[in-house]
Amino acid sequence: MKKIVALLLICVFSFSFFACSKETEGGVIDDIPHDTTTVPEENTDFSMMQEQQIELYKNYMSKCVADTRKEYGSVYDANMGKRYYAFYDIDGDGMLELLFAEKDDNRAGTFSLKQIDTIVNGKVSLTLFDADIDCSWGNKKAEIFANGVIVCGGRDEDGTCEWYKYSHIRNGVYTPFMYLRHNYLFTDRLKSESWEIHLIDNGGKVTERKITKRGFDEEMSKVEIDPVTGKLEWKSYKEFL
Repeated sequence: MKKIVALLLICVFSFSFFACSKETEGGVIDDIPHDTTTVPEENTDFSMMQEQQIELYKNYMSKCVADTRKEYGSVYDANMGKRYYAFYDIDGDGMLELLFAEKDDNRAGTFSLKQIDTIVNGKVSLTLFDADIDCSWGNKKAEIFANGVIVCGGRDEDGTCEWYKYSHIRNGVYTPFMYLRHNYLFTDRLKSESWEIHLIDNGGKVTERKITKRGFDEEMSKVEIDPVTGKLEWKSYKEFL
């Protein structure tokens, strides 16, 4: 019974650790795991010095930790060793984003991106990206590239395809612009594969077409340029205990 309670608390903890921010809405368009993100108010904080931005973020994290520890106690503290944060200006507009990650147990020294928050009108009040929502299907990965592209994706739960969603931040909004899909079916007698590209225009309209494996690889290589997630200065959340 104690083990069951502990597992339940850990599950709650996984959700609540980043729960100080607003959640992104989710939906489905043409069988694509697609986002419908609410456009925030006009952001007046781009003139803030980066030192001020960092101070605001740290005050926010300190309050989150205090509130969550009060609710979950020792269970929260026990998991702090896997929780990390970093600051990075993804889209080059002068506003640092606050990134959350966990250490990847399967790959030593690497981090799994979990969430991206930003400042709107003097407050840390908007979650731009949440891996549990924006990459909610199957085995997912998330990565940020130097060109401002954010990718998340991986094999779906059925094990019959791989999805990769490509997004960027435009005017403070997390905006998907392309999906790549690899479908496959392998049995003793059958081997079937196909590749697709789904392009999303500024109005949210999705255009889908079949492509070759070479086309799939080429499209991926065009946007996956110079990954930066592993190069960031990740710091442990333990400093807020």
